[in-house]
Amino acid sequence: MTMASACAPNGPGAWQKPDADTAATERDTAACQSFAEQEASRRYPAGFSSPSFGAAAVVTSQQFDDTHRATLRIASFNACMQDRGYRRATPVP
Repeated sequence: MTMASACAPNGPGAWQKPDADTAATERDTAACQSFAEQEASRRYPAGFSSPSFGAAAVVTSQQFDDTHRATLRIASFNACMQDRGYRRATPVP
């Protein structure tokens, strides 16, 4: 094991729900991923910037939208899983 991997954070724990089997968790995960993608695309549609402001403005706008789309996708997915009764497991150090 390298020193970098020994110090790396474990990240969030797995989603868990009492009495949910693997198949149910996979279905709920897929449904929440789909919901999150739709929500992010609806709020921050791709290619919606105006080319009349110049190339730099278009690139900046796309980067802004990409960042916010990714942030919203994660937040929407997490909220969806929590609404379905899931909670993150505490990662073991």
